[in-house]
Amino acid sequence: MRGLTIPVLLSPLLAIQISRAAEPLEGALSLDFGGCWIRYEDLSSSWKLVSFSDRVASNIGSSEFDRTLDQPITTVLQSAFNSFPGSATETYFRCSAAGHFFWTSIPDGPVPLCAWSKVQRNDSGQLALTLLDVYQDHEYRPGVACNGVTRRSLIIGLNAGSDIKAVIAYLRSDQRYAGVFTDLSTIGSSFIDARLEVAYDFRENVIKELLETDEVLAPDLRQVEYNGRVSVSGESYRLFAGIYSGY
Repeated sequence: MRGLTIPVLLSPLLAIQISRAAEPLEGALSLDFGGCWIRYEDLSSSWKLVSFSDRVASNIGSSEFDRTLDQPITTVLQSAFNSFPGSATETYFRCSAAGHFFWTSIPDGPVPLCAWSKVQRNDSGQLALTLLDVYQDHEYRPGVACNGVTRRSLIIGLNAGSDIKAVIAYLRSDQRYAGVFTDLSTIGSSFIDARLEVAYDFRENVIKELLETDEVLAPDLRQVEYNGRVSVSGESYRLFAGIYSGY
């Protein structure tokens, strides 16, 4: 996945390529059955992180992490919001066989957010802390690693026996849904994959409520769910609290 990158070249934001070693770092915590090692460095107030699936070792401090991702996050949000307030953040390190990720909760704003990032090679071939994307986190829970849900997407579940083609025809023709959907496709006979116009980027909750309160749909509607991102199996560990500055 291509992301927004800023090179990570100088300590305490330092990254190098590694191979699996026979023994873990002294005093390190092993995650996901040894797939990653993490250890807090008191002298530099930073975390030493090793991901063997990515063959990457990095040294990351809270302040530097925030400063590196602040502008890339702002760039993503400016496509949907004229302004966005500053917010406290909470970052978890996610270790899995698919690689490592940083999941950063940004709860204070028009909608809670979850920013995904990782250390990977940029276009210049340098290892860099990379913002992969920012997702809405409508089901945010304090103190729990965020995951986020797919932007501009909802899953509409219908009751058994409902005419799914008739429901789709209604959603395409009724005036209240004008300018809402870019695509409505079926998943089996009981679910509709609803893709939303760009105007509802990060505002999927508005359309979710509109559907749930539609009395015409009520006899057919079983549920409206956010299109949850596929959670990367593995193990999470809370690294640090921080700040997103907003704009």
